Amino acid sequence: MLFASRDMDRNGWLDANVAHSAFKDVQIAVMQFDFAYEAVPKSRAACRDLAYRFGMDMGTYIEQVMETGTRPARGIEGW
Repeated sequence: MLFASRDMDRNGWLDANVAHSAFKDVQIAVMQFDFAYEAVPKSRAACRDLAYRFGMDMGTYIEQVMETGTRPARGIEGW
């Protein structure tokens, strides 16, 4: 996301404001993930489930930004 405004999205150039706002959304989601990690029971299954859910939500969010060139209205779901 740092260089998304310089790279091409699927339909042309990605607006720098969208890229910077999306990057900030990702930073906030990472902080929320860190907070959620502290609350989860420290077992392999619980940590794996949390990381998997975070990875899927983050990947979906970034794909949507790159496809549409806009930030999704619902933000990063679950975070």
